[in-house]
Amino acid sequence: MFWLLLSVAFALENSTHVYESVTDLCKKMQICYQNIPIAVSQPLLQLSVQIKLTDLDEDLTEYPTPKPVVYIRFDAVPDEEFYDYKFELKNSEDWKSKIDIPYPKKANYFVLRLDGGLLDQSHLMPAYTVYGWSYKIKTWAYYCESQFSTSSQYLLSGFYSEKDPQCDIDVLNTQSGTISKPTQPVIYEVPSGAESLIISVSGVVSNLNVTASPDNFIFVNSLNENYSWTFTEPGRFIVPSPRPGRWHLLFFSMNDTSFGYEIDTLDYEWDKDGNMVIGKSVAYQDSVKSYTSLVDSDIKIDCTGSFNSDSDVQYHRFMVLPDHTDERFGTKLKIYNSTLDENTIYNLLNEDLEIKIQLGSPPTNTSSYLSFANCKSSDVYCKVIKESSGISMVIEFRYLKKGINYASFKLNSLSTISSPIYYQLGMFRSKVGDNICHSEYYYLYNEIVYTCYCMRNTAGPYCEKTAFSDTIYDLGLTFLITSNLAMIPALVVGVIYLYYGEVAVYGSNMIASMIYHACDWQYYCFDFNPMTLLLIDFLLSYMSIMVCLVHVSRLKNPNVKTAAYVFLFVILLYIGLNTAFRGTLVTFMPPLIAGLIPISRYIYIIMMLSKRKENKCWSWRQVKWFFVTSKLINLKWALAAIVSFALALTSRFLELNDNYYITHSCWHIFVMLTPFFVFFVFPRDQKDFEIERSSTSELISLESYAPLKSIN
Repeated sequence: MFWLLLSVAFALENSTHVYESVTDLCKKMQICYQNIPIAVSQPLLQLSVQIKLTDLDEDLTEYPTPKPVVYIRFDAVPDEEFYDYKFELKNSEDWKSKIDIPYPKKANYFVLRLDGGLLDQSHLMPAYTVYGWSYKIKTWAYYCESQFSTSSQYLLSGFYSEKDPQCDIDVLNTQSGTISKPTQPVIYEVPSGAESLIISVSGVVSNLNVTASPDNFIFVNSLNENYSWTFTEPGRFIVPSPRPGRWHLLFFSMNDTSFGYEIDTLDYEWDKDGNMVIGKSVAYQDSVKSYTSLVDSDIKIDCTGSFNSDSDVQYHRFMVLPDHTDERFGTKLKIYNSTLDENTIYNLLNEDLEIKIQLGSPPTNTSSYLSFANCKSSDVYCKVIKESSGISMVIEFRYLKKGINYASFKLNSLSTISSPIYYQLGMFRSKVGDNICHSEYYYLYNEIVYTCYCMRNTAGPYCEKTAFSDTIYDLGLTFLITSNLAMIPALVVGVIYLYYGEVAVYGSNMIASMIYHACDWQYYCFDFNPMTLLLIDFLLSYMSIMVCLVHVSRLKNPNVKTAAYVFLFVILLYIGLNTAFRGTLVTFMPPLIAGLIPISRYIYIIMMLSKRKENKCWSWRQVKWFFVTSKLINLKWALAAIVSFALALTSRFLELNDNYYITHSCWHIFVMLTPFFVFFVFPRDQKDFEIERSSTSELISLESYAPLKSIN
């Protein structure tokens, strides 16, 4: 007895789990994707997925409350129509949601799609003021170490009450046997090319339930009519065209104490060319042509066949490689050489053609992971085209699963047509299908899928909507670009005064700002990354402000002046690359550093004057003399420069999404007029403050000071 109890104790094992975590950013007007690997290959007891969003724009009150949506799909990319799970994240303190998936589909990975919640809004809020979401995805994959055991808590209820439930039920791995337990899981390997899976039960059977699935065990509380059967007496059931691989069967009954089972398969026939024979049809192997987009593309058709009353379903098989799961697959079917009139053919393709796709085996009425009844009311993209050579139909299956896929094509109204209908067919894959981005930009997101980048006043997941009024869009684009021309007066004066260094920086800033705002307003990005243009615009804008501050310092030594420029530029570059100029402290730090240069120089000059004239450390009389009496500084122009810069800062503080193109254009005008005023703050023939000269080794009195012309 002791050894029996000991063996039972050692037979029980606790389940274990693998934890993964992913962190990233997502704009609220963007669709983001994450490929989450599933670390274990054996069937899972449960997969838990938690996503938590952190709002980085809590103070941006001019936006409506976002409504982010999450889609999950195993081994394929999800979209609005094809997904395994979908849930919304509702407004809460932490924007967090978690789902527990008992006995999830067996997969190598799942793709999580996050819709930022403001897809229908304009994308035109500047990138440097809208940060979006910071999100964190956590996954827990619970499983039994042994592939031949599972948990009774899951099988009977679909959830568990313990952190690590026990793997207390053995899984049988035999083709036949006797079952004497109320609940018994069984696994069976279905070979490739099986036409049917046959499951037979014998013995004392009165109320026996059986479930079978290629994905995972189907527990008691989640019966599906397509994958479950009830026996009141010995018999068998047949699963047509089973997907190859491991199948998971579950026998459970509260009445039967002992019964036998047997599992077998029946294979398809193959013709001499190696094609699968399905009924009266042959599943031909099709090559898949690749296109960037279907717009203006002549899709090649290289397969022929016919529909007739004896063979109303035609099958084709094709390969989806792992590197191609980020592209949209589809087919073009063309009717030719038919005695039917054009309208009849059009209606057949538009209303009566049914298509299904299954992985690893031909699809049936109950086994397919993608299907649609007809082109007219389908969720997938479908278009019937009248061409000079006949009528054809282009169908996009969107994102498919890797491996050998089988597609079935069925005409439902062939019973009313006596003559055969001949067709030509070609499979294709493309990055963006038949212009899903509506002629806007697209890019490969996270090496997962090609997604749209909406420009030119468009919005929505596929740039299918107008963001706002075209009049406002055109006005905003014009204002934001032309307002930069306010820098031209400063450039003209700078050239006349021979300030070539300042002119170079100011001119570069003007051009960079015009290019960036053409991109930021989503008109044209000149093949640059928007964030690169943003960084360049910020660098040159800050550099212009700091060049202005160094200019008013009136440094005597040109080498010191150049060194100051280089030092400030290095600081700017470091801050820009590491912080992207985000944060209040980071924003004001570079101008504050540059502002210390003129302040330090003015303090030094006044202290020197106070010491020599009055033998004091500081004299307000010398302050008045330096800034007013000496005429070294033109106070009217200095006041104009200060007022202009103050108005520029005020415009920035008043910026909102609704008035951005106005307030930011005002920022351009006032901040770019500031250098023009600064150039007139000092006399034209004076390049620095020469408040002393050496003459016979004696200091000349400051009252008799005559400024010397200096060389720039």
